[in-house]
Amino acid sequence: MAVEFKRIATMPKRSRKKQPTKEERYWKKFQFPVVSQLNGPVTNIHFSPVNPYDFAVASSTNVGIFSSSSNSLIRSITKFKKIPYGGSFRSDGKLIVAGDEHPVIKVFESQKNSEPLRKLTGHQGPVHFTKFLMSNTQVISGSDDKTVRVWDIPTGQSTQQFIEHQDYVRSGYESSDNPAIFATGSYDHTVKLWDIRVSDKSSNKKSSILTLQHKEPVQSVLLFKSTTMIVSSSGNEVHIWDILAGGKELTSFTNHQKAITSLSLAKSGERLLSAGIDQLVKVYSLSTFETLHTMKFVAPILSLGVSPNDSHLVVGMSNGLLSIRHRKSSDSVDLQNKNLQKKQNYQFFIHGSGLSIAKPQNKDTTLKTDNFDYKPEKPRQRLSRFDRLLKKFKYGQALDAALETKNKEIIISIIEDLVYREGLSRALSGRDDRSLEPILNFLIKNISTPVYSKILIHTTNTILDLYSRVIGESPLVDDLFDQLLLKVKNEVAIQKDLSVLLGSLELLFSANQI
Repeated sequence: MAVEFKRIATMPKRSRKKQPTKEERYWKKFQFPVVSQLNGPVTNIHFSPVNPYDFAVASSTNVGIFSSSSNSLIRSITKFKKIPYGGSFRSDGKLIVAGDEHPVIKVFESQKNSEPLRKLTGHQGPVHFTKFLMSNTQVISGSDDKTVRVWDIPTGQSTQQFIEHQDYVRSGYESSDNPAIFATGSYDHTVKLWDIRVSDKSSNKKSSILTLQHKEPVQSVLLFKSTTMIVSSSGNEVHIWDILAGGKELTSFTNHQKAITSLSLAKSGERLLSAGIDQLVKVYSLSTFETLHTMKFVAPILSLGVSPNDSHLVVGMSNGLLSIRHRKSSDSVDLQNKNLQKKQNYQFFIHGSGLSIAKPQNKDTTLKTDNFDYKPEKPRQRLSRFDRLLKKFKYGQALDAALETKNKEIIISIIEDLVYREGLSRALSGRDDRSLEPILNFLIKNISTPVYSKILIHTTNTILDLYSRVIGESPLVDDLFDQLLLKVKNEVAIQKDLSVLLGSLELLFSANQI
C-alpha cells in the first residue's frame, strides 16, 4: 500500500520586533546620562520652580546646586555638621531650606555661598523633610522626634507643632494652590493631611483633617496641584487617594520588587514616577494607572526628581552616583540652529568685506624718569591651561585640556597626577557620550603600549566602574567600547603567543648550554 505523501510544513512567520510605544520613545529621548560620583548617598533632589530650573542635591555633608544647562555643580552649601536632608527651593527660587542629622533647620540664599540666613531650632531628632509653604514666609518640617512643625522665617520661631504621629516623620509635601494645607508621611503607617487654620476646639491643639492608613511605613508622599488627590508609597506599593471623597483609596499597585523610596510627577501631572531600592524607575499613567515605561539603574535609588519643564530626569543612588538625563526640546534645537546660522553669516560678511580685527601695537614698556630708566622685569612664565585647572582642583576640565593637546606624555602625566590626588574618578565622572569620546579614543590607541599599559588599564577599569550599566544607551559609546574590547582581546592573544614563543626559546637556550 502506497504511503501517503506528507506535505512540507511551512515555517511559521517570524514575529517582528516589537515597536516601541509613543511613551517609550518619549522617555528614550533623554540623552546618554551624565554620571557624577558624589561623596555619599544622594538623599534628596529638588528642582527650582523657576527658569532655568537648577536643582539641589543633598549628599555627604553638603547640598550642591547643579546647573540645568551644563549639568554640572555650580555651588555647594557646606554649612552642615552631619548628613543633610531636604534641600528644597522656595517658589521664587531665591531661598533653600534643609535639615540634617543634627536637629537644626537652615535657610540659605540659593545664589550665594554664605552663612545661613536663619537657623530654626526646636526639634529633638534628625529632620528628614523641610518644605516652604506657598506663603513663602513659612517652612514646614518633619522629624524623628515624631513631630511636625511650622516655622515663621522672619522671626525664626516655631509657630505651630503637630504631635499626632506615633513614629518617625520622614516625608511631606505642600499644596501648590493653598498656602495652609500640606501632607506628611510617617513610619507609623499613616499619611496625614493638615490645615494650619484648623485646631481641636476641646484641647485647642492643632489636629489633622484627614488620616490615611497603610500596611507598612510611609516613605514618600505627593499632593496633586489641585489638592484633590494624594499619592503615597508604602513598602513596594503605590497608593492613590481621593481627598474630596474623604480619603477613599482609588487604587494601589505593586510594580517594584523592593521598597519605593521616592515619587515624582511629570508631564504637567499626567505621569507619576516611582523609584526604589530595586534600582528601577517606573512611569505610570495617572488616567489609567498602567505602567508605561521602566528604566534600570546601577544601584539602589534613594531620590528622584523631574524638572518642571520635563527636560531633566535626575536620579540619586545609595553609592553616591548621580545620574542626570537631559531631553532637548524642539525650541532649544531651533535656537542652536539659529545661533549657528548667525555665526556663519557674520563670518561670511567679514570674509567678503576684507575687514580685519585691529591688533594692539607693541609699545615700549620702559619707564623714563629724570634720573634713571626703569624697565619692568619680564612676566613670569604662564602656567599651561591644564596646570591652571589642576591648581583650581577642576580635575575633569584639566583632563579635557590635556586631551586637547594630543600629546601622549602630557596626557599620561595628567592621569598619573590625578591618580596621585585620588581625583581620577572625579575627573571621569559627570560626562555624556560626547565628552567620553576623547578619553576612550586615547585608550583605544595607547592601551597596548607597554610603557602606558599599567596606568591606562587602571583608567579603563575606573571608566567601567562608572559607566558599565549605561552601555547600550549611546551608539557612539557602544562602538568605542567595542573597539576597546577588540584591542584588549588582540593584545591578550599576542601576549599568549609571545609566552609560547618565550617558552620555546628558553628550551633552545637550555639545550645549547647542555
